Amino acid sequence: MSGQKPFIISIDDDKNTLKLIATILKKNYEVMSFDSGEAALEKLRNGLEPKLIICDIDMPELNGYGVKEKLANDTKLRSIPFIFLTALDSRQDFRKGMITGADDYLTKPFSPQDLIEAIETRLGRTEEFQEKTILNIYTLGGIGVEAHGNFLDYDAKKVIELIVYLIVNQSAVPLHIIQPSLWRKDVVENSLHVLTNRARKTFEGLAEFIVEDDVLFLKMLVDYYWDAQDFENKALKALKEASFSSVAEAGLLYKGMFLPDFESSWSERRRAYYDSLYFKLLEQEMSLASSKAEIDAAKAKLDFYLGN
Repeated sequence: MSGQKPFIISIDDDKNTLKLIATILKKNYEVMSFDSGEAALEKLRNGLEPKLIICDIDMPELNGYGVKEKLANDTKLRSIPFIFLTALDSRQDFRKGMITGADDYLTKPFSPQDLIEAIETRLGRTEEFQEKTILNIYTLGGIGVEAHGNFLDYDAKKVIELIVYLIVNQSAVPLHIIQPSLWRKDVVENSLHVLTNRARKTFEGLAEFIVEDDVLFLKMLVDYYWDAQDFENKALKALKEASFSSVAEAGLLYKGMFLPDFESSWSERRRAYYDSLYFKLLEQEMSLASSKAEIDAAKAKLDFYLGN
């Protein structure tokens, strides 16, 4: 898009809401409006690259949850900051809006200041870690690897499991420990050797995988961001600080199951660990909530998590 203004798209079947958003944001942002999720997704898949998406929940045919779900399944689109816009007419809407993976949500009617602050907060955080990192690794609610703003092709999804396994284990693990950790059953003898070579190809120029004295070492060559590590660090800090805002903010980083569909013993243990951290955040958020809005939000998330 032309110009220096950040480019944002808004999706809502209510033309008055689209007009209001465009009017509020026109001074500092370039806004493109869509009256359906399908129309927006078509443009996004054809190369439209917004800095942020604002999307209404209650729309015919494909609602806001459906839009977010389809974006989450696309490695090139899943990292775009996403704000739900909703009237929250039912308790179920509220619950689902809190755990779908959106970065924030605004309740109609919203003030111009509320909208601007939500956008500035999300864009500011995105720019902060993008300026500091070259490699982004996504493992919560889906998998993906992004380097220099582009998503990498990789020969096997398991290379992502290997690199985060090595990060967790301080970048050095004996070979005889790795194989039973990352494979559930007996595998051919050279499976780890093949996976290591695939990882070298995938992360060429970004990380080195070195084998010495039957130990696999990981050497990161660039700054990196890993969503699960960020969630863990912020969750532990928030639980220690025990403030409502920090706990609620940390909970938003949990985008879903760690390495979904991976069945190694290590990935299952890590999955349970991140899940337990999220549950602790929900419990603490409930105990720290004071206003009716905070209590309702915390209870909705906890109830949904527990399947009530």
